[in-house]
Amino acid sequence: MKTFIILIIYLFLTINFVNAYEVDKLTNFAQNLMNEGEYYRAITEFKRINNYFPNDKSYLNNMQKIADCYELGGHSIVSSPKYG
Repeated sequence: MKTFIILIIYLFLTINFVNAYEVDKLTNFAQNLMNEGEYYRAITEFKRINNYFPNDKSYLNNMQKIADCYELGGHSIVSSPKYG
């Protein structure tokens, strides 16, 4: 029984670590797209991250980056509600 509990704790911690690693990896990719001027591809990636990981701490930051990408891509009217 003790081994089973330790295994469950280990699996829970591993899954959370993998999710955090995956979010960081996807966020870096989206940020690189943004830095390269691929604003609409970056928007897609930031939205994907928020869709797959809605409870992640980076959710609001990603929303800000989406608004920034719209602004940089020339759609300031779309981005203005995001800044509110």
